[in-house]
Amino acid sequence: MSDKTYTPDTWTVVKVINGEKFYYRILAGWGGGYTYGASWKLSSGIEQIVEEDDRYVISNASGSTYVCRKGAPQHTSYTMSILKGFQGDIGVENIFEEPIEEAILYLEYLKTNGAVA
Repeated sequence: MSDKTYTPDTWTVVKVINGEKFYYRILAGWGGGYTYGASWKLSSGIEQIVEEDDRYVISNASGSTYVCRKGAPQHTSYTMSILKGFQGDIGVENIFEEPIEEAILYLEYLKTNGAVA
């Protein structure tokens, strides 16, 4: 389990379908700088989303937390190329962007029905 907190420059929710199951994850990106390049990370799987005034605090299966600013760009050309690479590997129909509201509704449904994300 990880207890790391990430604050990405860009982020988007992606839905990953694996057979009969699906998961919501965060595709996060950081712009980099002079001494280091751009980077990205795909979260382990969203388990909880707490909406605050200016951000979402998103807890994941690994124990990591993503603090995602509202209004931040969804992605750069770099993170979009990462998503396109995943789509090329497992199919466009099996990994794609979803509005965060869809993930929130799904997690609320699971909580209401006693299921686990």
